Amino acid sequence: MAWWLIAYFQPVRDYWELPQIAWYHMALIILVYPLLEEIVFRGLVQEFFTSKIRYRLGILSGANLLTSLVFVAMHIFYSQWIWALVVFFPSLVFGYLKERHQSLVSPILVHAFYNAGYFWFFWQN
Repeated sequence: MAWWLIAYFQPVRDYWELPQIAWYHMALIILVYPLLEEIVFRGLVQEFFTSKIRYRLGILSGANLLTSLVFVAMHIFYSQWIWALVVFFPSLVFGYLKERHQSLVSPILVHAFYNAGYFWFFWQN
């Protein structure tokens, strides 16, 4: 759903038009950022909020909702506001996976997949 929202505001690039980007920048986007962001947001921030907030809205915890809002707020510093808002939905998924599996492995892997898809479809030089 997030990729569809992004595509709505930004046309999808030609399938065969691969971006010219340094390998280390790709590694940051696909591997390093998901790892660091999940350690900080799900491993530290969400765990902190979980110890303070017991509210639930269906399958979503208050800690997950609040962490996702913080995640969006941090993305506003280096993204366009609409793109920052779009990360709210994947962030809820990452937080749910953290709570469901009591581990950072699945949110890190799904986040890396999400960033790889973002890079593949929407990266601009």
